[in-house]
Amino acid sequence: MPLLLLLIAISLGLLNQAAYAETTTVYPPKLVTSHATTPTPTPTPTLKDFSLSLSPTSNFLAAICIDCYMATVYVASAGGFNDPVSLYASKPSPQISAKLDPNIVIPPPDGTASSKLLVTAGGGASPGTYVINITGVSGSVSKSVQFTLTVKGEEVFIQTWVPVIIVVVVGIIFYMLLVRRRRSRVGVAMKILLHPLVGILHLSKA
Repeated sequence: MPLLLLLIAISLGLLNQAAYAETTTVYPPKLVTSHATTPTPTPTPTLKDFSLSLSPTSNFLAAICIDCYMATVYVASAGGFNDPVSLYASKPSPQISAKLDPNIVIPPPDGTASSKLLVTAGGGASPGTYVINITGVSGSVSKSVQFTLTVKGEEVFIQTWVPVIIVVVVGIIFYMLLVRRRRSRVGVAMKILLHPLVGILHLSKA
C-alpha cells in the first residue's frame, strides 16, 4: 500500500511539471544597445582681414598732367572685416606725385570699397616707367600693391591736345563771325586763335 501511494505521488508530480512547461513562455535575452554621443566639432573661427587690388595695374600719361585718373584701388573685406583702411601712395620722382581719393575707406563686411588713384606730373618729368607703391594700413595689418606708370614725352601732349585746341579755336571764330557778325569780334577771335598757337610753338621748341 505505501508503495502504491508513492507511485501515485510521483506520477502527479510529473504531470504538474509537464503542465507548467507547456504554459511557460521562454523569452530570448534582451540586447542592450549603446547610444554613444558623437562630440560636435568646434568651428574654426574666421580671421578678419582685407586685401588690395588694382584695375588697371598700369597706365600712361603725358609729361604735363594734374590729378589725372590712373586706376581704381579696391579694398576687399574677408571674415566680416569692417574697419577703416588708410591708403598711401609713394612718390616715384620729384616731378611726379600720386594720391588716393578718398585716402580712408571702410569696406562693408565681406564687401568691397574703392578709391581713385590720381597722378600729377610736372613739365620736368622725364619720360620713362615708374612704380607707385600703394599701401593699405588698418591697425597692425598692412597690405601693398604696385602700379606701373609710363610717362610719355612732350610730343604726346602736343599730338593729343593741339587738334583739340584747333577745333575749339575754329569753333569760337565761326561763332563770332557767323552768329554775332560784328567786326569788333574779329580782332578778339584772332587773338584767341594766335595766343594758344604761340604757346604751342614755344612748348615744341623747349
